[in-house]
Amino acid sequence: MKKYCEEFIGLMKGCNKRTQREITAYTMYMKGMVAFEDHQYEDALKYYFKSITIIGYIDEEMSEESKIIFRDIVDDANAKIRVCKDEGKEIKEEEELKEIEKWKVVDGEAQLFSIPDDLMRDVMKSYRDSKNKGIVERMNIIQKAVSHCNKMISNKKIANRMMYKELLDYAREEKYKLIVAEIIENINEIEKHLGQFSLGNEHIDSNGKLDIVMTEYSKLIYMEKKKPNPKNWQISSWQCYKNYYHCLSLFNQNKLKESYTQLRELIDTIDELIPSVEASERKRLEVTLNCTHALVVEILKNLWKEKTGDKALMIDACSQYLEYPSLEKKGWFSWW
Repeated sequence: MKKYCEEFIGLMKGCNKRTQREITAYTMYMKGMVAFEDHQYEDALKYYFKSITIIGYIDEEMSEESKIIFRDIVDDANAKIRVCKDEGKEIKEEEELKEIEKWKVVDGEAQLFSIPDDLMRDVMKSYRDSKNKGIVERMNIIQKAVSHCNKMISNKKIANRMMYKELLDYAREEKYKLIVAEIIENINEIEKHLGQFSLGNEHIDSNGKLDIVMTEYSKLIYMEKKKPNPKNWQISSWQCYKNYYHCLSLFNQNKLKESYTQLRELIDTIDELIPSVEASERKRLEVTLNCTHALVVEILKNLWKEKTGDKALMIDACSQYLEYPSLEKKGWFSWW
C-alpha cells in the first residue's frame, strides 16, 4: 500500500491543482490506514489530520460523486482519530497546518479544471475574478463558457472534445446558481412592498403583488425539479414560502377561515422540515414560522370581531407570545 501511494503521488506532478489536492488527500488517508493497522497511532493521527484538512479545502469544488467518496473518507478518518486519541496520542496541529497550507484554494488561482484552450482559460479567469460583480455581468461570462463548450463537444473533428465535458458541467451549475440568485434577488425586492406580514427584513409599503412572488417561487421549484439530482429539502422550503404567501393572499381577500386552515397545516409542515434543511435555509424557515403564527393571531382577532362585534382583548394579550387563545378550543371558532 505504501509503495502504490508513493507511485500515485509521483504520477500527479503533471496534473492540475484540483487533481493534486484530491490525490494528496486520498494518499494521506491510505497512509494513515497503514500506520493505524501497525498501531503507529501518532503517525496515523498526522496522516488522517492532513487528509481531512485538505478535503476541507476542496469539498465545495467537488462533483457530487466525489463528495460522497470523500465524505466516507472523512467519517472513517474521524473515527480512527478518536481511537488514536483514546490511545493517548496527540499532535501539534499548528505545525501540521504549516505543512499542508499550500493545498489551500487561493482566490484567483488558475482554474481547478484542465482548461482545453486559451479562449476558455481567459473566460474562466474572468469569471473567477468577477465574484464581486453583479449577477448580469457574471451570467454573461458563464454563458460564453456554456456556449463554447457545447460547440466544441458537438464538433467530432476535435480530438480532445470530451475534455470540455467537466468544464461544461461546472459552467451549467454556475449558471443555474446565478439564475436562482437573480430570482431570489427579485423576490427580496418585491417583499419590501408586501406590508407587515412580508417575509422580508425591510418593509417600505403595501403596494407589492403577492401573485408575482408566488410565480417566482413556482419558477424556482420547477427549475430544481428538472435537475438530475434535485434537492428535495430546497423544493419543500420554496413550496412553504409560496404556500405562506398564498395564505396571506386569502387573508387579504377576507377568506379568513380558508387562510387559517391552510396556515395551521403549514405550521406542521415547517416544523417537520426545519431539521432536514441546510443551515442557510433554516433561518428563512424560522422567519416564515414566526410570520405564520403572527398571521394566525391576526385572523383569530378578525374572526372574534366578526362573531361578537367586540375587540378580542384576550387574543391581543396572547399575540405578543405568538400563541393561540383557549377560546378556540371552546368552539368560538368552530366553522366545520
